[in-house]
Amino acid sequence: MPLVRDGFCLGCPYVPTFEILNAVLKERDTRGVILADPGCAVRLMVEPYNALDVKISMGSCVAIGAGIARAHPGLRVIACPGDSGFYHSALLGLVEAVLQRAPMLVLVLDNRTTALSGCQPSPTSGVDAHGRPAPVLLPEAFAHACGVRHVRVFDPADQKETRAVFWNALDAVDRGELAFLVMRSPCVLIEGVTPPTDSQSEPF
Repeated sequence: MPLVRDGFCLGCPYVPTFEILNAVLKERDTRGVILADPGCAVRLMVEPYNALDVKISMGSCVAIGAGIARAHPGLRVIACPGDSGFYHSALLGLVEAVLQRAPMLVLVLDNRTTALSGCQPSPTSGVDAHGRPAPVLLPEAFAHACGVRHVRVFDPADQKETRAVFWNALDAVDRGELAFLVMRSPCVLIEGVTPPTDSQSEPF
């Protein structure tokens, strides 16, 4: 069993991601309304984070977040699907959010697996359920295809870059845009996995 601290495995990329996001929100003197799907991100609801406001069903956070953003333009809405949740149904929510011009931040937590339920492959894993090679489907490619202008991929191990990515994304939201970020760092429970690149992915 992995060592756990504050509900997350030691070395989990979610920890620096949300520590930096919370720090940036505090520096901007604002509070984000954070939505997530069932998965590791639900641990954000407890100490020391106390950062999760809405969690309903798999893939729902983007569509619900878009509704909140449209109804309350002054709020900083941050929807955080995992890579599995993104392809489960959050992708459909993204399409609608783009069509409705929802000013929000979509933060895809791509740890390249379905971690909380047993590390089953996700569409970003590069293998299917039988362990055979499969196309790597990159969330940012779908965001570009939907016409999202502000799309960035980051690794939270680079704290300086991560801070800048969040600042710029929130600036875009303040301008009334939808910003799309992908946190890409493999879950510590899977071994021998390297982050995907465009050259590793196949057409879809």
